Amino acid sequence: MSHSFRSNGSNRGFTLIEVLVAVAIGAVLLSALYATYFSVFRGAAAAQTMLEDRLRAGRFVDRFSMDIHGAYFKSNSDISRFEGGPQGMGSSVSFTAFTYPALKKGFPASGITGVAYFTEDTQEGLKVFREVWNPYLGERASSVILAGVRSFEVSYFNGASWVKAWDSGGEKKLPVAVRAAVTLAGGEEFNVLARTMVASPQG
Repeated sequence: MSHSFRSNGSNRGFTLIEVLVAVAIGAVLLSALYATYFSVFRGAAAAQTMLEDRLRAGRFVDRFSMDIHGAYFKSNSDISRFEGGPQGMGSSVSFTAFTYPALKKGFPASGITGVAYFTEDTQEGLKVFREVWNPYLGERASSVILAGVRSFEVSYFNGASWVKAWDSGGEKKLPVAVRAAVTLAGGEEFNVLARTMVASPQG
C-alpha cells in the first residue's frame, strides 16, 4: 500500500526574516514596558521623598515653635542667652529655654536647657541641625532635623520691625517673636511664626 502527501501553504514554517521581525517588535514592546515601569517607579519614589520631606518639615515647625515658646533670658544670668543671625547660606539661633529637667547624679535638677538651630552647607543642600545641652554641665547632643533644603532663614521681631539678627547681651531682652522660613528641595516653603511666652526678668 502506498501513500502520498501533498503539502499546502497553510503548513509552511516561519522564515528567518519573519522571526527576526517578531523578535524586534517584541524587543520594542519590552523596552516601552520597562520605560513605563521605571518612570512610574521613579514617580512613586519622588512622591515618597516629597511626603517624607513634608513630614520632617511639619515636625520641625512643631519643635521650633515649642522651643521658642519656652525661651528664657535674664540679663544678670551667666547661663541664659538668646542670640541669632545669618550663618553661611542659612541662619543660626541659640538660646536657653524652659523644658523638662536634665537629671544627673551630683548636680541640681534644672528646667533650663540650651537649644540651638544651625545649618551646614553640603552638596545636596543645607542641613539644619537642632542641638540641646545642659547649661550647667555643657554636655551637648545634636541631630539633623532637616536635610537637603534650599534655604533656612530666621528673623526676629523687636516690637516694631523684623530684623535679621538678635543679641540678648545688647538688647537685654527676648525678641517678641521669631520667624523661620524653610524652602525644601522641591521648592515648597514652610513658615513658622512663634512668640516668646516667658517675660524677661529685670536685673
